[in-house]
Amino acid sequence: MPLKNKKAQKKLQKTKLILMYANAVVLPLLIFGLEPSLALILALIINLALISSMHEIGKQRRPGSNAINFFAGSEKQDVENTLKNIVNGGSHIHNQFTIAIEWLKKNTLEDKQDDTEGMQQFPPSR
Repeated sequence: MPLKNKKAQKKLQKTKLILMYANAVVLPLLIFGLEPSLALILALIINLALISSMHEIGKQRRPGSNAINFFAGSEKQDVENTLKNIVNGGSHIHNQFTIAIEWLKKNTLEDKQDDTEGMQQFPPSR
């Protein structure tokens, strides 16, 4: 599936980051925690679940393209459509994580500023 534009490349990059983060979370289990065969099975299950959920999210975000491909699709187009769904779903997940992290940063910084303002009033002057 050749990438034709920068927008598709960005979406693919975001999807790769999500898969990389998920595998980085599982990595300590592979190295330190579980028996190697059990850890490998766990990593495969986590990746399968993540890719499956990316595909479902991508399907919901591309209803028109999926409907057109359903009626006029060959096997090759089905594979390309599935990959596009996974990439769109991964990009959406990345965007949601980014929004959540920015919100947390903003709110925790505001909370710290509020706390420091309150602390400047203490101890009360005599």
